[in-house]
Amino acid sequence: MGPRVQFESASYELLPGETLLAGLERQGVQLPSFCRTGVCQTCLVRATRGRPPASSQAGVAASWAERGCFLACQCVPEGPLEVERCELTGTFASRVVRVEELSPRVLRVQLEVPEGFEYRAGQFL
Repeated sequence: MGPRVQFESASYELLPGETLLAGLERQGVQLPSFCRTGVCQTCLVRATRGRPPASSQAGVAASWAERGCFLACQCVPEGPLEVERCELTGTFASRVVRVEELSPRVLRVQLEVPEGFEYRAGQFL
């Protein structure tokens, strides 16, 4: 068998070569995910003990990586890990300013910029 992972007070054994995301899902754990290639960063988690492979932090903001955050979809653990959800993203209250139909299946939704929110091109909302 592969390495053991502690996640939300439970212990899980991964198969050799299995990613953290795939191993947790196989055992019934629901973790947000989307692209499974590391681009969307939806599956971001944080190591509280142990060290994730450097490849699982590729593309993660340096400030998040310094706090132990990494991509579960890219992490094939090399040893035991204790992991928790990475709650570094915030929520912002906003208001819909305008909705415009671009085609029968596509809408453009313009939101008021909430206080304290900074948007960067390519960022998921």
